[in-house]
Amino acid sequence: MQISDDKKIDILLTLWREKHEAAHKMRERSQSFTLWLLGAGLTLGWILLNIDPWPLGKNIAFSGIVFVLWLTALRFLKCIKSGFDNNK
Repeated sequence: MQISDDKKIDILLTLWREKHEAAHKMRERSQSFTLWLLGAGLTLGWILLNIDPWPLGKNIAFSGIVFVLWLTALRFLKCIKSGFDNNK
């Protein structure tokens, strides 16, 4: 099956546009996630600064929440990195 040169150019331009759009979507997701994470961090910091000393149980629970947020952020960033690597 032979494909004309014009058709090949159209296919390459379409693929290039899709790749470009995918990179922009990944950047947008990264930015929105970073803003969400920054907001969560500021909220947690505000809570820590405005509360009397907590009992041990609440400290452990709060530490667990922070740890889960941290793991979620790492996993998300790893997925974004692999998406960028695949898109190269």
